[in-house]
Amino acid sequence: MKFFLLSFLLIFFCTISPSFALTKEQQDNLAGLEIYSDMVLIAEEGEYEGWQIIIVPFNLHYQKFREKLLWRSGNGSLEMPLLLEGVREGNTIKIIIPEGYDEHGEWILTMKGNTISVQGPRGLHHELKKFKIQ
Repeated sequence: MKFFLLSFLLIFFCTISPSFALTKEQQDNLAGLEIYSDMVLIAEEGEYEGWQIIIVPFNLHYQKFREKLLWRSGNGSLEMPLLLEGVREGNTIKIIIPEGYDEHGEWILTMKGNTISVQGPRGLHHELKKFKIQ
């Protein structure tokens, strides 16, 4: 019963909270969440290969528009996702993956319609497709 009440209150407050920093398209698209992926399952081996990126926009104290990125890679198994700060400049977002991860360093994500081009250190490059949330 407590779970139901808490869930209802969370949904209620999320639907009435101000979202003036989001565009109409973002409001219609689950409050601006954008999901990009090139992840594939290699069924014969039971392994995942590729990347997934979820861009999560938010307002800081209802004044500044920011973005966090949930970054997950598959290199045989699904690795632990990272929550990263994104810095947007036009149609690009810059992120830094900290030392201690195979993909550490600066990454530049460039939006191109329904894809995102991901370029990183050591010549790493991926093209991820956008998934429409319905």
